[in-house]
Amino acid sequence: SEYDRAAVAVSVSAEVVATYLRLRGAQSQRTVLDNQLAVARESIAIASARVDAGLVSTLDLLRARELAELLAARRPLIESEIEVAMRRLGILSGAQSSSLLTALATQQALPRVVPQLPPTMPAQLLARRPDLRAIERALAAENARVGVADAGRYPSLSANLTLGLLSLATGSLANAASAVWNAGASVSAPLYSGGSRNAELDAARARYTQATLRYDNATARAVEEVETAALRYASAQTRRQKLANAVAFDEDTRRLALMRYQSGLADFMEVLEAQRQLFNIEADELAAREEALGHLVSLYKALGGGWEVTAPRQAAAQR
Repeated sequence: SEYDRAAVAVSVSAEVVATYLRLRGAQSQRTVLDNQLAVARESIAIASARVDAGLVSTLDLLRARELAELLAARRPLIESEIEVAMRRLGILSGAQSSSLLTALATQQALPRVVPQLPPTMPAQLLARRPDLRAIERALAAENARVGVADAGRYPSLSANLTLGLLSLATGSLANAASAVWNAGASVSAPLYSGGSRNAELDAARARYTQATLRYDNATARAVEEVETAALRYASAQTRRQKLANAVAFDEDTRRLALMRYQSGLADFMEVLEAQRQLFNIEADELAAREEALGHLVSLYKALGGGWEVTAPRQAAAQR
């Protein structure tokens, strides 16, 4: 149905964006890792020079090299994530051309500026969800069936200014019709099929009640999905900002620790600890940024295609 096609379109669009974000997230991880390796190599050079000068033991140099190797060990995992995401995007887009792969392989960072959500979202945004539209259409159909079944219990009138028969549409009683001068209408009334008509009406009402419950449950689930995605997005955004502040503080801490080490005021463990803390926080900040964008995609999907108020009207106009 058209609703199934629309649901698939929204789902595929969301998966494409989510996969693209995973690709750019992995590429950003690779960039961060390269920067961290550069810092680690700088520490190796400083430690090596101080060892050669007889100022510190070889232990400092070994620790610096250990940290560099631990960082380098992460690269194969990141490269595999990049390759998997690129292949998945090729499948989702239906085009695995060399030009597409080249474009995807070009390094691009995750966006740092993310959209600000409106403080409130009108409930009409849910109307674009294909699943709710399908259930709403089914509900309307059941409501119409109730009307048809209910109308079948009463006489139907048709304008008539001729001599006619007042017939009772009850089978055997049709033979007992009498000729009358009917100046207004002919009447067809299923009076003696009332039992079956009532049963049909009861069944139609029961189906309508079930359809109403399905619609209510689906709407409640949709609202829950929207609220959950919005709350998680806001939480991830707050966490990302806090981690970004922590990265700036830890960068200052690392520089200060390195200066103290070069001045002989601190041992190399202080430098290594500051570097490890900085590297961990940088990874956490990047993960939080990717997580926030992922929740944004979930919100897009939960709303059936975004949160712009004018979108449903445009969609309705297009239909």
